[in-house]
Amino acid sequence: MIEQGESNMRKGTISKGQIGDVVNSTKVRVVEMILNSNVRITAAFLMVFSIVISFSCMDARAADNSPQSPEIQKHIDKGIQFGNEGDFEKAISEFKEVLKLDPKNVHAYNNIGVAYFRIGNLDEAIAYYTKAIDLGIGDANMYFFRGQMFGKYRQEDAKAIKDYTKAIELQPKFSRAYLNRALSYSMLKEHDKAIADFNKMVEIRPADLKSIIDNRAEQYFEKGEYAKAWADVEKAKEFGVEIDNKLIDKLQKASPRKQ
Repeated sequence: MIEQGESNMRKGTISKGQIGDVVNSTKVRVVEMILNSNVRITAAFLMVFSIVISFSCMDARAADNSPQSPEIQKHIDKGIQFGNEGDFEKAISEFKEVLKLDPKNVHAYNNIGVAYFRIGNLDEAIAYYTKAIDLGIGDANMYFFRGQMFGKYRQEDAKAIKDYTKAIELQPKFSRAYLNRALSYSMLKEHDKAIADFNKMVEIRPADLKSIIDNRAEQYFEKGEYAKAWADVEKAKEFGVEIDNKLIDKLQKASPRKQ
């Protein structure tokens, strides 16, 4: 099952309404854009989390790690300013001017990708993130966010899993990458791998058990490990997490228990 509205995101564009929770109030040069949204769900269970993507960079440097030329820095500063003001078309224009002067400027590719995402052009957002990645920056967050676009908005879970896996290779304790990879594995019905990633996430951040307990219970049910599913249901009750009645009904039919 997929959250309402997600099926409308497959053609490469996403509406402003679907990105409406992104925060616009940041006044610093590095803009934090927090997308508060419901992530992919396993069966009937919905999880909520945030991703942070940001315009880079306050101290941008050229591809050879030398200081930026004043002209390039001028375009970067203007692009950041337009991004802060929510004028993403002008921001894109400024960062494209950077690429004319420095075709391997990773920051410009990243920023253009961010801006295209903000205006709802998913195809271009992915394309520019890919160009940044192809320059060999080795940034876990870039792989993570491209994976999010593939998985959440495109439902291309195999591609998403590859990106989350790379993000984890670069940042082994990247708990959100384990979470998202688990959700993509669950969509592909790879329940063992989904459970392993949920467990790894909890190993890294034990307090997050509360946020994934219902999803893990569903995966145990799908595997036929009803005792473990029931254990997670009981643990969820202790946490005050509401379990979907559909799972309870399925568990009662498969492995009845007194309520």
